[in-house]
Amino acid sequence: MIEKQAAALTQLLKELNFEVLDAADGQEGLAKLNSSTGWDLVLVDWNMPIMDGLTLLKKIREKD
Repeated sequence: MIEKQAAALTQLLKELNFEVLDAADGQEGLAKLNSSTGWDLVLVDWNMPIMDGLTLLKKIREKD
């Protein structure tokens, strides 16, 4: 169910001409964020494998 909701949100954002980077887990998400520039918004699932959402947000904040 959650995967379908995420896919629907991704599709909607793409239709609105947003560039979307999606990841299967927090570690992959962090790697994608680190390799891209100019992102304005990060939507995070709190319960992700490997690295949860709270840990991901803490690591993002450490960068700035």
